[in-house]
Amino acid sequence: MSELVFRGNTETCLQHYGRTIKNEGKEGRTARAPMTKFTGANERTVRDWLLGRVPPVGKFMIRARYFLEGEHYGVQELERLDPLVCDLGRAIAQDRIGFDEAVQALGVPGDHYLLRILHGKIASMARATWVGKARQLLKTIGASAPAASTRSATKSASPVIALPGSRPQAREAVLKSLAALIAASTPLAEIVLSDDFTAEDRQELRTLAGDDGIYRFSNMMERLCTEMARRGIAPYARRAARR
Repeated sequence: MSELVFRGNTETCLQHYGRTIKNEGKEGRTARAPMTKFTGANERTVRDWLLGRVPPVGKFMIRARYFLEGEHYGVQELERLDPLVCDLGRAIAQDRIGFDEAVQALGVPGDHYLLRILHGKIASMARATWVGKARQLLKTIGASAPAASTRSATKSASPVIALPGSRPQAREAVLKSLAALIAASTPLAEIVLSDDFTAEDRQELRTLAGDDGIYRFSNMMERLCTEMARRGIAPYARRAARR
């Protein structure tokens, strides 16, 4: 086993890592690129993590911890986890399985619950039904996808959610997945709307979301508020179609 570079909690490990690389100018962007790519976070946000200005949150925190692990850091939050949970988080961080796929495979309520598991905030695992499913999941993906080091891990395309065959089950899966997406998106949207992010950051989000992506999503969420809204608000028409 390789000798550890440093041991500490996530934030202190991030700051230590930040001090070991060039963190300013063009050289800084190049030096931060592996973490930016692995975590999927905004380049400016990664810089702020490494400077100790703001900690990662949610899925970004999970990915940041496993990136540091791959750089031979002893991340105390990972060291305190049950080995099964640690292995599950590593598989997700390395994109060997997506969050949505893991939620479905484990049969947990949504992303928020899976994040609680990965943060070690589920008090008792003894009778949890997801434990056996997690073991089976790791056995399955372990056989088909070898563990990658964080230095070479690349982000894959977003996984496609495989819906069950029968129509009632399929509807339930769609509802649960959408509810989890809304629950996960709300705090992230609040963060991006805050002064911690710049106008340029928000424009980058609009670009990453694709042409009219945020407009369409906003329109659909508004139409979902009530049945009256669903019938009364017209579906968003793509800009290209209106030209």
